[in-house]
Amino acid sequence: MSAIAAGNAAWTVPVPHWASGGNRPLALADGALTFTTNGRVSSVDAASGAPRWTAAVKDFAGEDVPLSNAAAAARVVCVLAKDEAPADDTGNKHGPVDHLYAFPA
Repeated sequence: MSAIAAGNAAWTVPVPHWASGGNRPLALADGALTFTTNGRVSSVDAASGAPRWTAAVKDFAGEDVPLSNAAAAARVVCVLAKDEAPADDTGNKHGPVDHLYAFPA
């Protein structure tokens, strides 16, 4: 991932676990860019590219979970996880179990 200023790369950081073949829009909040990859939500400083934090999101079997694009508002970043667990948190076994995660920007 790179920041471009005046036609030149201001900074570039590697993005591990990137899923090829798809666009991943970034969420901007509180001076941070937040993005999702396979099973991970990561945030970098928008001015420098320095890592802020990364959170792993695993399913009931410990596998990476498909995540939505990050959305940000009021210093909070949210992602939806498609966790195909056999039952939800209340024991309901009908349909997929999705979880919404919120992180501080």
